[in-house]
Amino acid sequence: MSRWIFCLALLVALPAGGDEAQHATWDYGPNGPERWAELSEDWWLCGEGYHQSPIDLSDWSIGKGDVWSSEYRPTTLEIAHTEHVVDIVDNGHTIQVTYDMGSTLTVDGKPYELKQFHFHAPSEHTVEGEHYPVEMHLVHASKDGALAVGGIFFAEGPRNPSFDPLIEGLPDAPGESVHFENVTIHIDEFLPEHDFAWYYQGSLTTPPCTEGVTWLVAHQPVRMSAEQIEAFTSRLSGTNRPTQPRNGRRITAERVE
Repeated sequence: MSRWIFCLALLVALPAGGDEAQHATWDYGPNGPERWAELSEDWWLCGEGYHQSPIDLSDWSIGKGDVWSSEYRPTTLEIAHTEHVVDIVDNGHTIQVTYDMGSTLTVDGKPYELKQFHFHAPSEHTVEGEHYPVEMHLVHASKDGALAVGGIFFAEGPRNPSFDPLIEGLPDAPGESVHFENVTIHIDEFLPEHDFAWYYQGSLTTPPCTEGVTWLVAHQPVRMSAEQIEAFTSRLSGTNRPTQPRNGRRITAERVE
């Protein structure tokens, strides 16, 4: 419980669009971010939204503690891990790792279930205008549909053995999936140690670009070797939405202790 996984308790569900949205095709090429709003009327926020993500993380202020109240301390949280049957899928937009039911976070009495995590390269958020090579998004869902996303940056450093099972199982091409039986993954092994997270209100970074999403982006990156980073970037290069206008939104740095 010493790791800052509890920061990500506000992480969240990807809503489904209507029939038109389900049949529209989007990508990061000809039907890329600048055209998403044209591809489906359900995706109008991608072009006209006022609180869109990602953004550049700069000009932030220290939080006042309203986000991390006493109810949000690690001692009030419950983390349950189970042995998962893991599916790694390359859906053409990102590489996504799905979870079976059973891995949950409880914050202030409200449970959020881990659904999946996925990757973008380079990072979608920037820090003072600079990208990291990879950004991981962890996605949880609450029963009432509350939305939030946690972002973790990857930076070059020593080899990180926690990621070896994922790297070894990465699909070779879009549309492929890999299935593992009896693989145990503890998501806290993929997260940085104590640090702070940037907190702001934004949106999903892919269609339908739903707003009202709580974002928590870890300041401290996770380190992995150049070869490990290459394993992700060689498959995911160019899968980032450009940063969006901030439009006066406040970014606070919430320390995790």
